Amino acid sequence: MFVLIEKTLNLSSFLIFKITMNKITFSTLLLATIILFSCETKVDINADYKDITVVHAAIDPNDTEHYVKINHAFLEDGVSATNLAANS
Repeated sequence: MFVLIEKTLNLSSFLIFKITMNKITFSTLLLATIILFSCETKVDINADYKDITVVHAAIDPNDTEHYVKINHAFLEDGVSATNLAANS
């Protein structure tokens, strides 16, 4: 009788474990599928036009010479960089 109860408990524990693992596996596969198919393939790299000034400086209070570099950054879709530089 104890052997029968032990086998029944082992079988029920095994079935519960198997059902739980199946749920975890299914959930993982479902999540992976949703993540993979929800991705976009087209990426818009350029933002709207915005005038940006970039300043780099190396200033040392113990030195007599200081270096400052000022750049103008610009980017716009469909317009060449030469035209943008001439208009800015």
